[in-house]
Amino acid sequence: MKLTGFFCQQPQPAADLSPMSPNSTELLDFIEQLKADGLTIVDDPKSVHSVEKAKHYISRIGHYRFKQYSEPFTRILNKNPATIVCGLDDIMKLQKFDRQLRLLSLDALERIEVTMKSYLHDHLVTMYGKDWFLNNNSNIPSSLTNSIEKSLKRHPDMKEKSHSELRHVDTNLLMSAITFGETSRLYNALDEPNQSNIAKRFSTGSAILRSWLWSLTHIRNTAAHHSRLWNITSITPPRIPPVIKQRFGGITPPDFYNERFYGQALVLFYLLQRIARHTKWHYRLFEPCLSG
Repeated sequence: MKLTGFFCQQPQPAADLSPMSPNSTELLDFIEQLKADGLTIVDDPKSVHSVEKAKHYISRIGHYRFKQYSEPFTRILNKNPATIVCGLDDIMKLQKFDRQLRLLSLDALERIEVTMKSYLHDHLVTMYGKDWFLNNNSNIPSSLTNSIEKSLKRHPDMKEKSHSELRHVDTNLLMSAITFGETSRLYNALDEPNQSNIAKRFSTGSAILRSWLWSLTHIRNTAAHHSRLWNITSITPPRIPPVIKQRFGGITPPDFYNERFYGQALVLFYLLQRIARHTKWHYRLFEPCLSG
């Protein structure tokens, strides 16, 4: 088939592979519950709040995900049922906003991860030579070594390679293959002086950078797996030193701000400034916040 012919084909209707078909009892019961909670859903098929639109949205993003975005609205409606109107568009706007947060986070994390891997590799080569992965003096724990080898096996250039070939791989390729979590663990495996030398390149201390890498690993996994980022309470809140405990774009920090996305946003912006001094990432972050 010619490539041009492929792109000129008429689009075929997508098969409904959703675990909930548009007329399943589970889906219809869920919609009735949303209506009982005060959400505006009507039978008129021409309405933007129609049952058909509710079926479409829920069957596409999933029951659990839709419920996560609808719950804040239903809680408000339960408290003020006569004064507030909330419809499907409100929920989908929140879902879209959360998606924008994830994409912006992944964009920042990509630059931070690539830079961190480069700094880490340069330092390991300086300390232990280009074969630092085989050097016992590098003190890499066996559990991390095994994890790195598994990541290497998944790399397109290392498939069907022997154990010996994996162990003697070019460490530049190794650094490109490992995960953000393994990068964090590799940094933690260094002794304190070596950690401090790398942390200085980000204008911070080793304990702070350890906290940030661990917290950003969780954010990265949350965003990459399309889980909700908005309004979550972090299980790995980053340590925020006094030097960056300041108003972020004129927004007053909320209580316990380091446990919310606000704290991670501070860390992302701070690190990006050390990588690209004139970054405009924070403006892109404010845009969906202000437009909502």
